[in-house]
Amino acid sequence: MGWEHQLVNEFVFRLQAKRIWRLFEAPLLSGETGFDLIGSVSGSVGNLRSDIGTGLNFRWGKELAKSFPAASAMPLEKFNMLNNSPDGWYVFVNISAYYVANDIFINGNTFKDSHSFELIHGQYFFSTGVILNMANWGFLFTILHMSDEYESQGEPSRFGSLTVTYNY
Repeated sequence: MGWEHQLVNEFVFRLQAKRIWRLFEAPLLSGETGFDLIGSVSGSVGNLRSDIGTGLNFRWGKELAKSFPAASAMPLEKFNMLNNSPDGWYVFVNISAYYVANDIFINGNTFKDSHSFELIHGQYFFSTGVILNMANWGFLFTILHMSDEYESQGEPSRFGSLTVTYNY
């Protein structure tokens, strides 16, 4: 059911660049834990999706400096790659905003006629969660709230995810 509403086959591409900065850091509890603030900017161009965005990520936890390469203020790009920090953990809160110029999953096909919705260009994301590493195991739990992506969207997107990784 619904196959007549699918996108038509089309070559898609997206080129993206992102930069993150550690804006502030401070130790707590005699250096065992600390907190930091990470800022980021990103931009992409392509027929898959074109956007510019910025975000802030507040983290509180242990061994934050070792996990900085895996940190992201963009909630959809949160990775659980703390293998340099086998006993590290942190709690995070993210807020990000984007201007989306086009999104093939909402606008429909670029070169052929297909179903589409009216894209909302200004979008935001809010997420919170925890990352925990124990020896070779890593756990990431995230709750995400996204603003509407298109006109007439029934309700905002809200979901949670649990990622379990093992480093061997």
